[in-house]
Amino acid sequence: LSVNFLNINRSKRSITLNLKDNDATDILKKLATTADVFIQNFRPGTIDDMGFSYEVLHKINRKIIMVNVSAYGQYGPYRDRVGFDQVGQAISGLMMSTGYEGMPPIRTASPIVDRVTALHATIGALAALWETLRSGEGQCLDLCLADSGYTFMEIPITHYKGAGEVTTRSGIGAAFINTYQCKDGWVYL
Repeated sequence: LSVNFLNINRSKRSITLNLKDNDATDILKKLATTADVFIQNFRPGTIDDMGFSYEVLHKINRKIIMVNVSAYGQYGPYRDRVGFDQVGQAISGLMMSTGYEGMPPIRTASPIVDRVTALHATIGALAALWETLRSGEGQCLDLCLADSGYTFMEIPITHYKGAGEVTTRSGIGAAFINTYQCKDGWVYL
């Protein structure tokens, strides 16, 4: 096991189920009877084909919250396309907002779109859990990497949609707002 796997999964209990096996689907149905949240990140429609759509899970447990995470969402023209963090960075324009004009697209050093998608999923699941306390009903949430990438680009998108202005890449700053090397390190003004 990798150090990264151990770090992400520490203190968690988990099982692996082959949902092509009837015994495994029975185990998942039993787990769903008491689960608060069911998270899946198959391509859209895959979990439905396996027999665990939100409608099925809701019949098993009316309070269950299903969180669907995909590259482009459960609906729309790109729904069947695969994706991962860098694809979310690219389609949102994030890769073209970093660096200087004329440079190729640049990805961030860490999988930031994956992390923000997970945060959005967490916030959505917590809000749905709160609603479940009031109504007794679960919900089905749809989160995607592309939308999470767009949240980083809200200012350039707003400038473009509102004023037709295309934001240009400015490296580490613009005008006097920049990072400067000093004798004893770096300073950002």
